[in-house]
Amino acid sequence: MTVNISKEVLHSFLDKGFLLSPDILEEEGFDTDFLNLVDTRILSKEKPVVIGSDIYKGVSKKGVTGINWVEFEKSRVLHEKGKTNRVYSSFLELIFDEPKDNSEESTGYTIIKKEEAPEPKLETIEEVAKEIQSQPVVEEVVEKVVPEIQTPQEQTNLSDSDYPLKVVTSYGDESKLREVKDFVGHYKSRYEFLRKIVASRQEMQNVISINRTSSKERNEKVALIGLVYDKRITKKGNTMITLEDTTGTIRVVFDPNKAKGIDYLCPDELIGVVGKVNENFMYASEIIFPDIPEKLSVKKYNEDICAAFISDVHVGSSWFIEDKFLELIDWLNGKHKDPNMIELSKKIKYLFITGDMVDGVGIYPNQDKELTIKSIRGQYDRCAELIKMIRNDIKIILCPGNHDARRIAEPQPPLDIYAESLKQIKNLTLVSNPAMINVLGTEGFEGFDILMYHGYSYDYYAANIGPIMMDGGYDRGDSIMKFLLKKRHLSPVHTSTLFVPNGKEDYLLIDHVPDIFVSGHIHKSSVSKYKGVTNIMGSCWQYKTDFQEKVGHHPEYCKVPIFNFGSGETMIVDFAPENKVPEIKNGNE
Repeated sequence: MTVNISKEVLHSFLDKGFLLSPDILEEEGFDTDFLNLVDTRILSKEKPVVIGSDIYKGVSKKGVTGINWVEFEKSRVLHEKGKTNRVYSSFLELIFDEPKDNSEESTGYTIIKKEEAPEPKLETIEEVAKEIQSQPVVEEVVEKVVPEIQTPQEQTNLSDSDYPLKVVTSYGDESKLREVKDFVGHYKSRYEFLRKIVASRQEMQNVISINRTSSKERNEKVALIGLVYDKRITKKGNTMITLEDTTGTIRVVFDPNKAKGIDYLCPDELIGVVGKVNENFMYASEIIFPDIPEKLSVKKYNEDICAAFISDVHVGSSWFIEDKFLELIDWLNGKHKDPNMIELSKKIKYLFITGDMVDGVGIYPNQDKELTIKSIRGQYDRCAELIKMIRNDIKIILCPGNHDARRIAEPQPPLDIYAESLKQIKNLTLVSNPAMINVLGTEGFEGFDILMYHGYSYDYYAANIGPIMMDGGYDRGDSIMKFLLKKRHLSPVHTSTLFVPNGKEDYLLIDHVPDIFVSGHIHKSSVSKYKGVTNIMGSCWQYKTDFQEKVGHHPEYCKVPIFNFGSGETMIVDFAPENKVPEIKNGNE
């Protein structure tokens, strides 16, 4: 039905600063009375410019608040162009206060085997990349505040205090307008923290500021600390960078025969250099990275208590390997024909899930065609059903990833909206990404510090750092984790991940050296050690998607690293579909 709208009605909306979308003509009952609803039910100071049927239907039902109308209209334009856009879907959920999708049963789920999954539509990588880049990141910019450390009982409501859990660092959520001073404070705090670390090294005893190099004798040996402004290769094939500190800049050319780590240099990171000055140049023979100190001893607990690590479960995807995930749950609950496997499962007291528990909505082009659960709430409800199956003496810690219903910008706050069903699980602790967790800490034992980070920045380093690329790139998560520990930062390059600046500190700094560093994201399992830190990378529980095929990813399925706090060793339990019986592998090689 088409409604005839008079010129008077049109002018009345124009006088108020509103334009009418053509689809409003299909809405029965639309007239000038709606103007009063716009004023009384859209509670924000800013109002939408274009009134469409989506706003009309939503505002007619209830009041609307918390909407960034400029970004809403941008996302609607993308939606009208036929592009997959989870931002628009999220806005509709806020407006209607209910999931908005075209499925008959938005909260239902089905198990689809690999061969039943939808046929891929071939697209070039360039087409995929272009479409992804056209999708704006549209979420309210918020500040992360570090809440007070809560006791294990406050976090988990568990009476089992024999195996304590403490959230050392998890970043809260406080809305705030971002200003230039916040970026300045963010980078200044990072600079000062890393500078102190580098300046404490023995090689940097004669460190000076860059503006003092002009007063030094030709070829005099000096040490400098600064940020890498840019990096280039000279005509003779040498690496040259522009180094900057708070006093000035200087060009630094490295001696390829002496300076180790040249190929690992990246923009925006802080380093120390040692060499000889010559007017406006420095010829450097040594590079000092912040790096982590070597742990002098292996920390061990007095019992064979274990933790399991998984990530990238992707509940809701057509490719989700649910039958194998249910096998994992059965094993955790002690259901297995092998007595050794049952004995191992009894030792597990912690389960860490490092992001992407769900597949999400609108994450990549045409994702909706590969979903069995098209509602984000439905996906989290199914997650809750699965997690509730796990025996309740296992303490579960879950951080978000880039597929979860949180902003992509890091640090990501703990799951909240859309994940109400998860918040009701007593043995589940929701934390931010990144987060620092301490387990088994008592008065007589400091416990183990576990740094959780999903790993969204890993895409950049796998594609841009030469040695990592040569080492296998996206297939070598262990190389990326070692690289970031050397930098003492989870995202040292400004453009490697989206982030929310904090005016007081940089929450992506690795300011405290963990005992275990655990990640996910790349769907490839690995276990390694670096200077006494155990690096654990979870695999995934999702078959290779069409999108992963296009961008050249090689996922591994259903591998569960198990860390033994009593021995300090790690093994991998393999539930991969080709294995009829889970296979145990030593993960310390």
